[in-house]
Amino acid sequence: MIKIVEKYGGVDEINRKALEAGKVENIMERLRRESSPYVKDLEWLIEQWDKGAFISVPEYRRKILGDKADSMKSDDSFAVTLEISACNFFP
Repeated sequence: MIKIVEKYGGVDEINRKALEAGKVENIMERLRRESSPYVKDLEWLIEQWDKGAFISVPEYRRKILGDKADSMKSDDSFAVTLEISACNFFP
């Protein structure tokens, strides 16, 4: 195992490369090079984020429930999450 890790530059180098590869701008560049059909949609999501189009969960609860949101308990184990950080699942 150690020989394999050292072959790729050691633990620190592997972690540095993984951190760099996981940056959104690097993922987007890779998807552009691969002519991914998802680039346009991801760019739209990034634009929406930059415009402040998304609100936090507490803001959403207050918008829907009004003042009741402050006194209600929510079970977040049933929450649904949009996850795009794992771009490796895109073709």
